[in-house]
Amino acid sequence: MKKAELVFIPFPGWSHIVMTFEISKFLVKQDERLSITVVLTKSPFDSKVGTFIDSLHSSSSKPDGINLILLPENNILSSEIEPSIIMGKFMEYQKLHVKEAVTKLMRSNGDSPGRIAGLVIDMLCS
Repeated sequence: MKKAELVFIPFPGWSHIVMTFEISKFLVKQDERLSITVVLTKSPFDSKVGTFIDSLHSSSSKPDGINLILLPENNILSSEIEPSIIMGKFMEYQKLHVKEAVTKLMRSNGDSPGRIAGLVIDMLCS
């Protein structure tokens, strides 16, 4: 049976990542034909986000049907002062990594029974 795959790209904030993961768990429990890949990036502003992502990534309690892609960390932003400038630069830096991750996922799905049915992108990432 072919699985449809959704790719979730949450904003790297605590509540955004937690809710994305909870929605993902709910959806895969509802339909076994669905798999979800969550593209995650650690926030340079909130260590709680990094801790949560690390726990998800190393957790054996992650439900079947949910995959995680962890993007490289960005540590080049410490020289900026204004938070709006920092966040804008952070998101620009991550665009290339997100594009590469999704492209790689699409290529790898060419040989597997799944297909990417949609991208769910957090509005703050656009």
